[in-house]
Amino acid sequence: MRAAQKHPTTITLEPLLKFTQKRMCQTPREKLVHLCDQNRGPSLLSRIVHDTTPVLAGKSLDRMNQIMVRQLLPIIDDMGNYETVDLNAWIRHAITMVSTNVTYGNLNPFQNQHVEDTFWELERNVALLLANIVPWLIAPKTWRARKRLCAAFKDYFDLAGYEDGSDLLSMRYRSFIRAGLTHEEIAYAEVPLIVGLLTNTVPAAFWVHFEIFARPKLLEEIRGEVEENALNIAPDGTHVIDLGCLRDGCPLLLSVYQEVLRMRSTMVTIRFVTRDVVLADNYFLRTGTMLFMPAKELGRHQSAWGTSADEFDGRRFLRSSTTIDDNGDKKRDPRRTGGFMAFGVSPTICPGRHFSTSEILALVAMITLRYDIAPVDGLWRAPPRMNSATTSNMGPVEGRFPVTVKKRQKYEGKLWQFKLTEGKGQFGLTVG
Repeated sequence: MRAAQKHPTTITLEPLLKFTQKRMCQTPREKLVHLCDQNRGPSLLSRIVHDTTPVLAGKSLDRMNQIMVRQLLPIIDDMGNYETVDLNAWIRHAITMVSTNVTYGNLNPFQNQHVEDTFWELERNVALLLANIVPWLIAPKTWRARKRLCAAFKDYFDLAGYEDGSDLLSMRYRSFIRAGLTHEEIAYAEVPLIVGLLTNTVPAAFWVHFEIFARPKLLEEIRGEVEENALNIAPDGTHVIDLGCLRDGCPLLLSVYQEVLRMRSTMVTIRFVTRDVVLADNYFLRTGTMLFMPAKELGRHQSAWGTSADEFDGRRFLRSSTTIDDNGDKKRDPRRTGGFMAFGVSPTICPGRHFSTSEILALVAMITLRYDIAPVDGLWRAPPRMNSATTSNMGPVEGRFPVTVKKRQKYEGKLWQFKLTEGKGQFGLTVG
């Protein structure tokens, strides 16, 4: 993997961008040619991917996080009004609404429940559209779901909803308009973005809650860390969780989050070889070769993670790399960042990782402090994972996961709020 990273222009993502734009977004051939033209350097599609990073950082990220916590709070407040909830469906709805409201603004099509349901119907078998083998015959429900979703987004663009959207949306809209795409074509081009926003964030949020609440000792440690380092009480008695303090003062919470990603990710990073190349003076790759880098295998490999590679260790990503073995001797943790691929492989790293991390950790921090959650039968058993043509790399849950919800007596009746310190939205995440 390291050898491949040394050839970023020869081993590239570019053909995959064209493939996705053609098959998932149905972009007409003549406009696809313009989007993928590399005669004057990187293609427009490639530049859009590159330009996504700066609009998901700095002040733009601060603005998105401000809206995110404002949207998240009433949803968490409302959770306490129910004795039982389907945790899988509850998290899916919460993340869906918050993420899309942040991205698309006041006219967000997902505010219509029908559109939300349509997207998740589409996502369940969205990979079948990539096969592009008469999809209206082999996946008619998925085909129709995409048409309904994109019709709603065409209306959104016709109503100039983008004027109230995020900097990310504005950048994409301007780029596609310059490329000559119509509003209908831009609506189809939004499908990969929505998939990227939601399909991994939702199951990741579920599994973080699952792993923490299933471990009483870890749950108490997380609660203690958040209370000590990120919880403040305002003069009027409002309990305030500071996201900046979650970033800087809650290393165990961040470590648990990354360990969940390591254990659950099934991502296979794909790159295309555009010129003959020899890797590590040993491996000859011919032009046209597809290179696959499986996160699941590398994320569990003992050369990167030691003999505990197959075990969940919430402390694995703490800064300290020295542990004590059974004989009382110190030993080095062999963890290497190259084995962690949940956010992709450098130089193409998920640009939305900081926003999704803020969203998930804000949700987890407040729910763990305010509520006791347990499966209705009292047993924390991992639910089955979805077995369909989803594009998610995080093992989305199949079906319901009903849990009881009880307000913790310690905080019952308290008012809650989030605080966001500008410039502290980017987490020290491990990347491959």
